[in-house]
Amino acid sequence: MLQLLIYPAVDWLSQTASMTAFGEAYPLTTPIMDYFRNLYFSDAEKEAKELRASPGLAEDLSGLPPALIYTAGHDPLVDQGRDYAEALKIAGACPCSIAATTVFRTRSRR
Repeated sequence: MLQLLIYPAVDWLSQTASMTAFGEAYPLTTPIMDYFRNLYFSDAEKEAKELRASPGLAEDLSGLPPALIYTAGHDPLVDQGRDYAEALKIAGACPCSIAATTVFRTRSRR
């Protein structure tokens, strides 16, 4: 078993430095993240606190499978990915975090 996380949102309650710094980074802006959050949750204030939605809030991540975590350097979620990888490492879950510091999120155009 493996966790595969690509630009992970693992804490729906946090406001990290990267969310502030890159909140207007196309194509994932703060208003778009809010839009997705409101689609995902029927009661965002309550449900975002649940560990199934925000595993980054868990105090103990031991027992989780290894993780492959991809982040992009100019992404509002880069801090969440990095912090989750570090928490998994502390818990002994053997994360493999790939941080592409110069990669931007892109959208293919046809």
